[in-house]
Amino acid sequence: MPPPGRVAALWRRRSWSWLSAGRYLAWASRLTVCSGTRRAWDIFRRMVPPAFAEAAERGVVGKVLESVHIAWIGTLIGATLSFRWLS
Repeated sequence: MPPPGRVAALWRRRSWSWLSAGRYLAWASRLTVCSGTRRAWDIFRRMVPPAFAEAAERGVVGKVLESVHIAWIGTLIGATLSFRWLS
């Protein structure tokens, strides 16, 4: 096993090479982040204020409750089967 100082030097060398290799990707990723931030901010602006009247009109509350009900039943079925196999 190499001495600890040599291992640390190896890791430092690898990290520096990794950082310098990623240097060329930095500008492209910054442009992507900027456009992604703009899109995220646009989505956020369209979310506020929420359109509760439109959601109620489309029956969203019933659909959400139905989804929760199905998830609850699936959880109960899974728990029952797992407990049966454990004993």
